[in-house]
This record gives sequence, structure tokens and C-alpha cells, in this order.
Amino acid sequence: MLADVKTLEAHGCYGLGVVSAITYQNDICFDGLDWVPQQQIEQQIQLLLQRLHPVTVKIGLVQNFTVLESLLTFLRHHLPGVPIVWDPVLKASAGFAFHEKWQADAWQQILQQVSIITPNLPEMQRLCGAEQWKEYALVWSRHCAVYVKGGHAAGEQLTDALYTNGAVHTFSATRIAGGDKHGSGCVLSSALAAGLAKGHELPVAAARAHAYTRAFLGSNTSLLGDHQYSSYDED
Repeated sequence: MLADVKTLEAHGCYGLGVVSAITYQNDICFDGLDWVPQQQIEQQIQLLLQRLHPVTVKIGLVQNFTVLESLLTFLRHHLPGVPIVWDPVLKASAGFAFHEKWQADAWQQILQQVSIITPNLPEMQRLCGAEQWKEYALVWSRHCAVYVKGGHAAGEQLTDALYTNGAVHTFSATRIAGGDKHGSGCVLSSALAAGLAKGHELPVAAARAHAYTRAFLGSNTSLLGDHQYSSYDED
């Protein structure tokens, strides 16, 4: 959530945080978590909505599909028409697995309720198979956009891919030495949400999110990246 809010602020957006889990972690170790009950998640949202009207929603870690579907129903009721970005976190960057049993078929239950999902390459391969994930991404993109983060691929050339309504947009770049960063997936999805909040078309928001994440990954050689507060808030 810290990465989310910093990224949104760097894009000139005001980020509001709703906690779905209490985690026990640092940049190299994830010891566990306690899930926040769904009722308490909704209570957090309701109080925020008494004062403010979000123009984009980003969802990260959730307990299961039951909670997610109920949360999406709640959000669609209170924020109709607002774009929803879902980053389906299956595994923490420190190695902790959250949802080993989630299957590709279950994802289709929520595809029509979100605007875009942002899985990384291992998550897509785990759900769809190492050879089938591109076909699944194309099929899913008929319901909602799919942004596949390619940073876990082998080789020096890395490619992210945006699938939308059967079309594919790719964003390629050379691997950054020392570019592994804690929370980089959160940065990408929040940068994308910020672009949508500011009115950019999805391919433009995706390209800008890719560029911002690249800058974050290359900001230093530690596992904790620096956010660029001067370059992405002008528009």
C-alpha cells in the first residue's frame, strides 16, 4: 500500500488506502498475514466515500474470490462506471504464496466486473499453462483488458504486453542490472490506475506506467526503489 500511495502521488493523484490484510514483512522476508474481514474493508470504504469520490479503484491482495466478488459488487453499487484495476497478487516478491489453488476458470467470474487485470508472467503461466497463457490473455481481453508484466522472463530483453479486445500492445526494454525491487508489481498497477484517473486512454496509460516502473526499477541497486516525483505529475 505504501508503494501504491507513493506511485499515485508521484503522478499527481491523491491515493486513498483501504487495508485488506495486515502483513508481516520487510524487503526480503514475508512471515505471514492476517486477513481483514470483508465487513471491515467495506466500512473503511464507506467512510472515505462520505467525503471523497474516487475516479479510479485499484485492488491488490484479497483473501479469496468470494471476498473479491462481494467487494466488486459493493464498489459497482457505490461507484458505478469507475474503472477498476485488479492486480491479482498470488505471491509476494519475498516468496510468500497467497493463493496456490486459484485456477484460470475462476478468474472468468470477475472479468466482466473489472476494467483491467495486471498479472505477472509466472501468475499467468501458473493459471493457464506455460504454453497457453497468450491464448487465455486474448480470450480474457474480450471481457476486460489484460496487462501481463514480463519482468520475470529469462533473457536481457523483457516485454510487457497489454491485451485489449483481441489486440496486443507490447512494451519492451532491456533488463536493468540490480533492478529487482520490492513492490514493483504494485508500482506498475498503481501507475496504470493513475493514468486512467487522469483521463489517458488505456494504451497510453499502460505505456506511461511501463516507463514509470522502469524508472523506479533503475533508481538504485537496492531492493527498495525511489519514486520520481518530478517527472510524471505535470499533466
